[in-house]
Amino acid sequence: MNWFTLLPVCLALIGGAISFFGMRDSRGIVSKFGWVGLIVTCLLFLYAAVAAWVFVPALPLALASIVIIFSAQIISRDKQMWIWVSAAGVFVLASLGLVAASPTFIMATVLKSLEPKSCNADLWQVEHVIKLPAATPELYENFWLEEDGSYLVTAATRAEVLRVSPGGEVDLIATLPAGEFDLMSFTGMISGIVKDRDGIIYTLVNSKSAQDHGLWRIDEANGPKLEVLFPPDTRTNGMDIDQNGRFFVADSATGSIWRVAGNGASPQLWHQSSESGSKNRLPFPTANGLKLLPDQVILSNTQGKRIIRVEITQDGSAGDLQTLSTGIAADDFAVAMDGRIFLTTHPFNSVIEIGSGQACSFVSDVTTFAMGPTAALYDGEHLHVLNDGGFSKPVEGGFPSIVVLRPPN
Repeated sequence: MNWFTLLPVCLALIGGAISFFGMRDSRGIVSKFGWVGLIVTCLLFLYAAVAAWVFVPALPLALASIVIIFSAQIISRDKQMWIWVSAAGVFVLASLGLVAASPTFIMATVLKSLEPKSCNADLWQVEHVIKLPAATPELYENFWLEEDGSYLVTAATRAEVLRVSPGGEVDLIATLPAGEFDLMSFTGMISGIVKDRDGIIYTLVNSKSAQDHGLWRIDEANGPKLEVLFPPDTRTNGMDIDQNGRFFVADSATGSIWRVAGNGASPQLWHQSSESGSKNRLPFPTANGLKLLPDQVILSNTQGKRIIRVEITQDGSAGDLQTLSTGIAADDFAVAMDGRIFLTTHPFNSVIEIGSGQACSFVSDVTTFAMGPTAALYDGEHLHVLNDGGFSKPVEGGFPSIVVLRPPN
């Protein structure tokens, strides 16, 4: 237990002790009810520190208890009791502030609000599992399927680009200058990856250093080189490339889509709206996964729990927007030619298929090795799922992997 959880417990218990010694000689049923209320409050804080998510329903009860205590002293007009009650209140409110400020509490609360809606179960069958090189869960963020069946994988926390063969052999392609990894700020890591028609690999680096923050070109013969510098307040995530060599990039910080014309051109803000996440400010990704289809961009807004489609007009600008799905906080996704979309839910350990009319079904869960699924690719026959093994939210027995699934017979 770290100090963010231990200290609120201690403060709440001290507050309860002050209340006990200050109120034990008090008279009147209202005052006694206030004393009981404060003890209940302390117990709620204790429980909240152990299991942060229950703090949300406990909060109104805790505040109500404090109000009752102070109301009791106003009614009794016992000035001496104000000293004791004020001291107890300070300790309890300090506990409230510390628990609420805890990164663990914030993350748990956000995750609780993003749990996917209920769907039917139609699990696909596991055809192949490739374990990735990590002894413990580690954030593998994105991947690209090569023509020979190998995968280009971004090992985000190590800022490495790997080539993984279908048999599990791993080659290090490049290490990028991302700096120290920080999940809360989404920096010190790499994210999306693509390969162009000339065989050049591109990946996105969310670097701690502004001079390294952007789109990197990886020529396997000559090593990595910064291709395009991105604004330092961006947090680039999913990426795709069209037939003309133009890049479309999701920005999880500003809820935007950027377009890069290629050849070192500066990134241009292509689309930004409330649907893509521009108005959200919680510490959780907005615009996340991105895929290109003919004349359209498909985007997942994780925090907004929606999948949107933005038209690419004849002049290349962003056109009409359509919401394809709501109720599922998707990380990345894969798109089938018939319009089906396979959503990876990352900390919720599932892959969900959505079709027309927003009907949904679970096609993978922990029983089929969906353990922190971060990205998906669909080749028309098989669904390929990249997993971090439970890096963001622990999974019993979790390990990083690429899982190949086929539809049920």
